Amino acid sequence: MAEKELNTTAMQGGVKVLRIVNFSHPLSEQAVEQLGHPEIENVRVQIDLDAPVAPQIVDIVDGVETRLDGSVAGLAIVLPGMSEATAYLLAELHGRMGGFPNIIPLRRDDEMGVFVVAIEGVQSLDRVRRAARGRRA
Repeated sequence: MAEKELNTTAMQGGVKVLRIVNFSHPLSEQAVEQLGHPEIENVRVQIDLDAPVAPQIVDIVDGVETRLDGSVAGLAIVLPGMSEATAYLLAELHGRMGGFPNIIPLRRDDEMGVFVVAIEGVQSLDRVRRAARGRRA
């Protein structure tokens, strides 16, 4: 994939990323390049499955240095791989931010052997929510 293609891939969702809060594995150099080298805060997410998940997510989010009150322009989130943790994280972030965050979908590039930004680029979950509202029965 050419460099120009990499840089436009991150913008296909229409979101310019200036800061990332990464709740997953560290991003590959290719993904960071695709996103235009934004500031990145890596957050360790280790869930004890023998304990309730929601309070653990609250503790994890409380430890994030980036303001998660909706005031940070260009903020995007890399979601954790565990679906239950992701569900609680999105609910927690929506409550704190007043809306859903922008997310960075990642896909494995088998040729490069790393995760890269998905072809749809950075996505606004608030935009997805608004579109779904229009499909209410």
